[in-house]
Formats: sequence, structure tokens, C-alpha cells
Amino acid sequence: MQAVGDGAFAIDRLQSIVFWNDACERILGYRADEVLGRHCYEVIGGTAEDGCPVCKRDCAAMQARAHREALPSKHLAVHHRDGREIWLGVSTILVPSSWSELSVMVHLIRDITTHKRIESLVGELTGEIAELTATSQSTGKHPMQKVTITDRERQILLAMSSGKTSPEIAELLNISIATVRNHIHHILSKLGVRNRLEAVILSLRAGLL
Repeated sequence: MQAVGDGAFAIDRLQSIVFWNDACERILGYRADEVLGRHCYEVIGGTAEDGCPVCKRDCAAMQARAHREALPSKHLAVHHRDGREIWLGVSTILVPSSWSELSVMVHLIRDITTHKRIESLVGELTGEIAELTATSQSTGKHPMQKVTITDRERQILLAMSSGKTSPEIAELLNISIATVRNHIHHILSKLGVRNRLEAVILSLRAGLL
């Protein structure tokens, strides 16, 4: 299992870690000699999306093991050795043995942090669009129909929509960073929004871009 791309670690019937491959070290930051023999829930300490602890003594995986039941894959929020939060996709496989005390449970893990961040951003965007749609339907007019922007402001909005930073916009348009910031301030004020993301969403909805 050292050759697999996913992280793989195994626990025994006492929930002690008995195997830890190189990919686990890459994903979580812990070396094998730091975790072997320790309880898995002390090292992983994963929580579900609602914040409830999943990794604990006699967890759902151990209960499923006792009844020889399949366990569905899940997503867990855990902490890397350096303290930052990451998300893992976890699949579990029971490896039985004729000697019950030698049977192990293998967890395959992969870092899905980027996927979760994109998922969160999409959720925020969907919520913003739904709010704008509701406002438009309730008032009978688009909340931005009287807003006008200059050609320069439109250029800056387009640059922001592609994720460019203020220095990158300044270089693209051959203007100073201070000028970019002034334009952005005026754009946010005109649109009545708090940040660049809201400005881009509103502009797209109003057909300003």
C-alpha cells in the first residue's frame, strides 16, 4: 500500500494505528514513527460537515466492523500537523483474518480541501443570485437598473471577474495601483455592495458586463 496515490492507514481492533503510508505523511504531515501505536481518533480527530465529531472511541466504523457491515465513504474536516484545517475524503475497507485479533480496518484518505472550497464558493454565489432574483421579482424592477458605470469601471469589473488582483489590474490597464483602488471604491459605492465578489455578481445579473 506504500505505492498507492491515496493515503492509507490501518487500525487494529483497539483502534491503534498499525500502518501509515508515505501519502498519509504528505497529506497530514505526520511521519509513521509519530503515529504508530497511537489511537486513530487522537491523530485524525475528524468532524463531520455539521461539526459533530466522527473520530472517537468506538466510532461508527468500529461498530460497523463489529457487525461486518459496509461503511459508506465520508468527508471529514481534520487538522494538518501544522494546525491548518483540511478536508479529507475517506473510504473504509475491512480486512478480515481467521484470527480476529489480527483483522484490521484500512482507511483510504485523499485531500479534497480545494473541492470543498469551490463547493462553498458555489453555494455563496447561488445564494447571492437567489437573493437578487427575489428582490427583482418583489419590486418588479432590477435593483440596479438605474446604475451606470464608465468604460474604465467596466474594464476593472471584467478584470475582477477573472480573479485579478489590484496590482495585476494596474499592470493590465497601465495605471497606478492607487487609481485602481479608487475605481474599485467608486464601483462598490455605486453598486451598494461590500466586496468585489458581490460587485461582479450584481454586474453580471444587471448586464453591465
